[in-house]
Amino acid sequence: MRLYPTVYHPAAVAFPLPRRYHGEKIRRGTSKMCGIAGIVAPGAVAAREQTLFAMLEQIKHRGPDDRRVRSEGNLSFGGNRLAIIDLKDGYQPFESQNRRAVVFYNGEIYNHKELRLELQDNCDFRSLSDGEVIAHGFEKWGKSIFSRLNGDFAAAVYDNDRNQLILARDRFGIKPLYYAQTAEGFMFCSEIKGLLAADPCIRLRSAAIAEYLSMQFPLTPETFFEGVLSVLPGHFLTVDCSTGAFRLERYWHPPVRETLKMSPGVAQDRFRELLSDSVQLRLQSDVPVGAFLSGGLDST
Repeated sequence: MRLYPTVYHPAAVAFPLPRRYHGEKIRRGTSKMCGIAGIVAPGAVAAREQTLFAMLEQIKHRGPDDRRVRSEGNLSFGGNRLAIIDLKDGYQPFESQNRRAVVFYNGEIYNHKELRLELQDNCDFRSLSDGEVIAHGFEKWGKSIFSRLNGDFAAAVYDNDRNQLILARDRFGIKPLYYAQTAEGFMFCSEIKGLLAADPCIRLRSAAIAEYLSMQFPLTPETFFEGVLSVLPGHFLTVDCSTGAFRLERYWHPPVRETLKMSPGVAQDRFRELLSDSVQLRLQSDVPVGAFLSGGLDST
């Protein structure tokens, strides 16, 4: 097992930094999110991690505060962090109580406090970060933890007991997550440019041009590139770290409910209540929060 906390430096792409953390404050970029990436492939760990650093360098704008990677057997994965909750101790990866689960993730879990209350009797949390509940929750509930999460997320979970990598995406696919099976091995990343850095042989998919001109987007799960797919919303991908084989499973279906009967006044009050609750959930932060308003009904 290797764990390298790193800072952004051109040499970090080719040369992993030592175990000590330099403690430099990374200059903030303009994009406000985290990013994750990883590779499942046999061979030398050093070579795999060098490729991983190149992938993370391509998405460094997603996380200006920290970069760390972890290697377990044939898997090397890591992330660039934007610190939002628990700025000091919320660094990744997160580990469960008995180290069954090791987690890198991008997003925010809105109900992490409620889940923490369910887990705290049998778990020692090292931070107040929302993402740590994924690790402890996976240890207790397995893959069913994903259906318990209220939030937007793309998570990479290594299951030590089964030597599996699980890639999960939130119910509506708010956070991006792409993967490809190439000659270099199985790889994933928050952005396609990370995959292109790992395997420059990936080519454009010609059919995507017609799809884009017709509908202004390629047909999911396909992308503009051959062999590069997106993890579907409400699904998780299980990867065998011994063979690289994978399977996709769905963990969430939209609930089917009967039509509600209420007066316009009651409906307006209920809508206002739900909207206010949704906004309040998204204001959980240890840093200043801002909003972008375009003037459209969908964003305001």
